[in-house]
Amino acid sequence: MTMACSDPAVSRDRDVPDGIHDDRKGDMHLFQAVMDCHRRLIAAAEALRDQLGGTEPTPALVRLRFEMAIAVRENLIATQQLWSRIEQGISDIGTLVPGYDRLKAAESELHVRYAHHIATWPVAAIHADFRRFAVTKRRFLDDLCRHARLLEADFLRPACRLVEANARRGAGQA
Repeated sequence: MTMACSDPAVSRDRDVPDGIHDDRKGDMHLFQAVMDCHRRLIAAAEALRDQLGGTEPTPALVRLRFEMAIAVRENLIATQQLWSRIEQGISDIGTLVPGYDRLKAAESELHVRYAHHIATWPVAAIHADFRRFAVTKRRFLDDLCRHARLLEADFLRPACRLVEANARRGAGQA
């Protein structure tokens, strides 16, 4: 299974206990990749948000905006792999963790908002009305960080624990 997040710190064998069957290792790696991508997304969002206090765009803001775009893309790929795996019925996690549908819908809505925000704020528009851009961007980044933390706490961590417990039972290690 290919890791969804290009973060070099993500290792295929990191945090996966011995004795877990290969198919369950794949599930665990996918959950871990999504969590790693969420952490990178939060870090990129917070760094970008910290640059919004000025009165005009800076070179650092432009660089951080690009880094944010990369983090959003990686996160979208990772979460779509996860949702797809769950929706295909390969994993029953969606029914075992409360709030799956709500969190998945919120994730989709944030991606739509992000795409709209990017379309609304090309570089020329940012330069023309930086204050309004900063307010709008800060609000979006706050919502994004709040959602990413909620998704990790309410879905990803509990789901990873369930996958590990199911795998241990399947391996006779309950």
